[in-house]
Amino acid sequence: MIKILFAGTPVEEQTIVSNLFSHEPDFASFLKDQIFQIEILPLIHGPFLNRILNAMDERVIRFSYPKLSPPVKTMIEKNISKNKLKSILNSPIKKPEVGESLEETIEKEIFKNFSRNIYYENGIFKIYRENIDDSKINPNQKIKIEFQSLPQTSKFNFQVSGIRAIKLYAVTEKGIFFQILECLEIVRMDTLISKRERDEQFFLKTPPGRILEIPFFPEFRILCGAGITLEKKTFEFCLLGFDY
Repeated sequence: MIKILFAGTPVEEQTIVSNLFSHEPDFASFLKDQIFQIEILPLIHGPFLNRILNAMDERVIRFSYPKLSPPVKTMIEKNISKNKLKSILNSPIKKPEVGESLEETIEKEIFKNFSRNIYYENGIFKIYRENIDDSKINPNQKIKIEFQSLPQTSKFNFQVSGIRAIKLYAVTEKGIFFQILECLEIVRMDTLISKRERDEQFFLKTPPGRILEIPFFPEFRILCGAGITLEKKTFEFCLLGFDY
């Protein structure tokens, strides 16, 4: 699938990805997570990798090199001289700081150089609004949803910086609800569930007054988010999920 995307034109790629997120969101999310990993290197041509390797500390490269897959090792060997490779293999090992390993550096550069903003078809995520008497809405198109907030919701500390375009609406056993206060271009939310696990959600073209739902994980520690309004104003927010 990744080879098909790289072989097509940008328009063809956008059509494929848009259709995937609209009709096969689980597979599309899996593909999104895979496409920017280091294993994509054999499909990338040009001096991209050479620039990264020449700028990195050889000791950090040496730390990651034994753990790389054979195809990735082959790509690295093709992008540096034999003397450079020998120097790397003979260098001492230096454990990198978090986010600065060879794999993480390459994956960040892959995302920076090859990612695109693609807007998907409407209707791929649920939005709600408070019960109102609106004669313009077809009664047959409305679905009534009732929910009950968890007790002791005071332990959830919600903070916003920048324009106040979002507020915490409710927390239930299955979901966290946010109400939109400004017309948004995009908002993204990342929930840190554990040291190794996080959940990512994003919403596009959301009008004010609407209510967004994301999954609630009882063990989550913090939720971080950011967004841009249609007027290009920005905001950031966080939700702490523990007593302190």
